[in-house]
Amino acid sequence: MLCNDAVRAAATLQIKCGATFRALCTYLPPDGGLASLVGAEITSQVRNSGALVADLNCDLAADGMSFVLSADDTSDWPTTTLQWDIRIEVDGEVVYTETVALQVLYNVTAENAVPPRLRLVG
Repeated sequence: MLCNDAVRAAATLQIKCGATFRALCTYLPPDGGLASLVGAEITSQVRNSGALVADLNCDLAADGMSFVLSADDTSDWPTTTLQWDIRIEVDGEVVYTETVALQVLYNVTAENAVPPRLRLVG
């Protein structure tokens, strides 16, 4: 399975806090594997050191060959590096994707943007 080029190309993805999160993922059937993901249960979460940040919405294409994972509102996501993966279950068999680092950055151009607190070390 592959997600969009940005996911494949980067060990760490970046998103601005408050931006809409969308990832288009394409299923590439392995030799002898499922022909499509129709009937599969696909779930995906974003976590911060184990603590749940968001359950992502999943919309599977009718042909079962691609799906979109999304979160419309990320304004309450912490500005730190989070972890994200995808869980696929078919007939009781569970497979997980690689864990992707998702760096949430402070949004500079936003109504009512509150800058992160800085801690001076010295």
